[in-house]
Amino acid sequence: MLKEKIIRQDVAGILETELPWETFCGKTVLISGANGYVTAYFVHTFIALNDRKNMNMKIIALCRNEKRAKARFADYLDRKDLVLYIQDVCEPIAIEERVHFFIHGASPAGIHARHRDPVATLRKCNRM
Repeated sequence: MLKEKIIRQDVAGILETELPWETFCGKTVLISGANGYVTAYFVHTFIALNDRKNMNMKIIALCRNEKRAKARFADYLDRKDLVLYIQDVCEPIAIEERVHFFIHGASPAGIHARHRDPVATLRKCNRM
């Protein structure tokens, strides 16, 4: 519960920042690696933009681990503005609709994985 409270407070602060939020109005955003710490904040922020500023955005969260994605975004699973795509980012992504923005955040997630194989992120991106 504390984690959720902190996320809500963080998102409220993010939305108070003067940024050109209207850029996202009516757009579709694909976020790869959406289960990650930073990328999940994009999902939370965009959902909050829809709720607070009626942005009518569609968020496509590309996640490799379905169980983790459903747990992380449990509060949003019944919403029409969030779609979970469960797959590896290195596989072809079959999305029928137009994607206006792509936030690529997929990479080996943990610090231990990066220390064991520091070039894996680069290698993974080059396969796309």
